[in-house]
Amino acid sequence: MLRGKATLAPDDKTHYRHIHHGHGRIITRRWRGETSLSDRVEAVEAALARGDLLAAFDLASAALAAGARAPRLFYLQTLALARMGEARRALAVYEAHGLGDADDIDSLSLRGRLLKDLALTADPAHRPALYREAGEVYAEVHQRTGGYFPAINAASLALLAGDHEIARARAEAVLAMAEIVDAADYFSVVSRAEAYAVLRQWAAAGAAIDDAVVQPGADAGARSSTLRQFRLLTAQAGLDADDEAALLAPLRPPPTMVYAGHIIRGGDAGEQELARDIAATLDELGIMVGYGGLAAGADIMFAEALLARGGELNIVLPFARDDYVEASVAPAGPDWIARFEACIARAASCSFASEAGFVADDNQFNYGSRLAMGLARLRAGHLGGDAVHVVVWDGKAPGGRAGTAIDIAAWQALGGATRTIALPVTDRWLDRPMQLGSNAHAGHGRELRAIIFSDFAGFSKLDEAQLPIFWRAVMGTAGGVLARHGDRILSANSWGDALFAVTADVASAADVALDLQATLARIDAPELGIGSGAGMRFGVHYGPVYVARDPITGRDNIFGTEVTRTARIEPITPTGEVYVTRPFAAILAMDAPGAFETAYVGTVALAKGYGTLQMYRLTRA
Repeated sequence: MLRGKATLAPDDKTHYRHIHHGHGRIITRRWRGETSLSDRVEAVEAALARGDLLAAFDLASAALAAGARAPRLFYLQTLALARMGEARRALAVYEAHGLGDADDIDSLSLRGRLLKDLALTADPAHRPALYREAGEVYAEVHQRTGGYFPAINAASLALLAGDHEIARARAEAVLAMAEIVDAADYFSVVSRAEAYAVLRQWAAAGAAIDDAVVQPGADAGARSSTLRQFRLLTAQAGLDADDEAALLAPLRPPPTMVYAGHIIRGGDAGEQELARDIAATLDELGIMVGYGGLAAGADIMFAEALLARGGELNIVLPFARDDYVEASVAPAGPDWIARFEACIARAASCSFASEAGFVADDNQFNYGSRLAMGLARLRAGHLGGDAVHVVVWDGKAPGGRAGTAIDIAAWQALGGATRTIALPVTDRWLDRPMQLGSNAHAGHGRELRAIIFSDFAGFSKLDEAQLPIFWRAVMGTAGGVLARHGDRILSANSWGDALFAVTADVASAADVALDLQATLARIDAPELGIGSGAGMRFGVHYGPVYVARDPITGRDNIFGTEVTRTARIEPITPTGEVYVTRPFAAILAMDAPGAFETAYVGTVALAKGYGTLQMYRLTRA
């Protein structure tokens, strides 16, 4: 848990807006004044407080890259990684920053938290010893500082390690501490609750949790960390599922919303009725975080309702902004354009599924919707809660490849819950231009495809005699892997050391890329005489592309902006790793929950000056 604020005081009440360009490039814009160190710290802490771990990590990383140096920034960057579940990487960053030599309680305690997180991923037989080690780190910090925070964690970890008497003694000592007896903020009150949980005094623990969530500091980020800790304790105690649900209910965050609905002209009683229904639904569900588009009608009304209740709006546009306004906002009338701009100005983030323009392709809208759904699920996972699909729907069956009905079907096919708001009778006439976008497919089809690029780091250093060995050992092995996946590979090609493969869906691409990674990693390049430290690296993306017969090869092939973008990923990927884009990671969370893991790498500069992307490292679960 993050406890305690930095003593740095902000120079002014500065606000931040995180604008995601393309597939994840983030620009943090100051609304006024110069960026001070305290401003940067405040912005990172605000992102952590609302549970936006990616923004927190990127803001801290950007501040450090700009030359800012403060122990608090080092701590916050490491904490963001820890909360994302990146314990091993966080521990390396912790040590690189020298946080073990810091003199503040948060930095010192963080090492214990990271060791505990590593224990969670260890073999069950080894966990007690690892929990014990983490607990002793906390106990040492408590002895050094006298703080209640390391003390309660030392008690909990003793319990998880099976040292019940030590756990009991430590928990009772915590309850006797003055800061706990006179607890008056979230962290001290919830620590009292945790002490009661260690002692298995569940009624007292529940009363303390009820008290904690109404105290100062009970933000979404803090509650998510507490929820995770209490789930460990209740699981260790074998608490009945219903009793656990009742105990932890106050800590559970409201669902993260992904919203959608129909475009309307409105301006009548029907629009007013819809506005009331949307506001009432958000009130009922307690929604405070939302993801979705910003088309005229339901989208903008969802955005306005979320902002009106002080919520966090994350806009996901499917393609270039001007084209989107022309296609999805302006046809309903100029008033909607003003409302669109007002929502953009107040949004926490605005991201684009693709930087490409609109080419009259329904798949572009479908792509944006699926990205919003995946991002909502990823954020819900960081908060420790659920994601819900809230839609305004006229009840009609799908009429194409994109739209509200298509979104509902996609969400529910993967077990998602949808809350439907009926579309009242309202003006739906739209002044659509005769032609939207370029509409110039020139006979080429448009589809959503997953794209894999790979090359062999060190290939340029191979001499002529080594090339046949490489071709047989590396490319021959890769060809065998692709053959094993049969019809899942829609097209494939190679040139030199490069490999290119296409699949219809993200789960297939993830499986293929990781199979290639594992198989090729078994090749001993030095033994074959083709370089030390050499190996394959993989960049993977998903998006709308053109599908056509290649006039050169006579086989089906794909082309377009998203193909070019993917080709710029693998040159910046570390040897032996599989890097995937933010859209790929988000949609993978939608399509194959639990099958794969995507660890956030950060905002990475692409090869050949092709901008930046938010990237993830792909592994199997």
